[in-house]
Amino acid sequence: MFIKETDLFIETLNFVKKNWIKLCLVSIFFSFTIIVSDYYIIPTIQKIYFTILRQDRNMYSLVNIFDLMTFSQQKTILQFSFLRNIFFIINLTFIIESIMMIIYFKVCEKKESLYKIYKMFFSIFPNLFLLIFFINLIIQAGLVLLIFPAIIFSIFFSISPIILIIERKGILFSLKKSFLICLSKYKELSFPIIMWLCSKFVLLMIGYIFSIRSENFFLFLYYIISNFFLCMLIVYLFKFYSLFNAIKKF
Repeated sequence: MFIKETDLFIETLNFVKKNWIKLCLVSIFFSFTIIVSDYYIIPTIQKIYFTILRQDRNMYSLVNIFDLMTFSQQKTILQFSFLRNIFFIINLTFIIESIMMIIYFKVCEKKESLYKIYKMFFSIFPNLFLLIFFINLIIQAGLVLLIFPAIIFSIFFSISPIILIIERKGILFSLKKSFLICLSKYKELSFPIIMWLCSKFVLLMIGYIFSIRSENFFLFLYYIISNFFLCMLIVYLFKFYSLFNAIKKF
């Protein structure tokens, strides 16, 4: 099957134009939840970090800083880091489900009862959470090795959440099918995903260059823009996957 990237981008932009308010609301809401979690989690980590740093101002290695911590401090750092990663995965799961629900109502072109919406939403959530958790572990392992493997893993498993939501056939099936499709259509998926990753890096660099005083305000803006780009990417991935399956409803 020959796929034109231009057509996919045009369809994605058309969908975003028609539903930009909903996408913005999703981005803002989940950005706010991340900021709230960081408000309670990050300060604790920063306090321990700067306490150790004061002992030796020439100490810049994270490994050395971790070695200088007491067992209690190390335990606190690991606990908070784990909690933040879990919250990040939950947040990402809700974003993906929210965007897919928006797409669902556009595809079906009919109204559903609130009961059916909640039933669909929470029936999908456990498997989708486990899937994203597993993908996150793979990507983190790739980051430990090199950045390039992490990008490759991100591309190969990018449409697995879409497959799981639409086909409801389990985590392993979604990962396998995503890998096979992405392997055969690598070029069509690599560009938008790399652009999304680059946009996150550019946003962070902008905040660093201009030295924005209000760190929480910058992070809030960063998460809003980053989440909006993520919403666009999810729409693109759905459009891409719809070329392989005649999707009427899911």
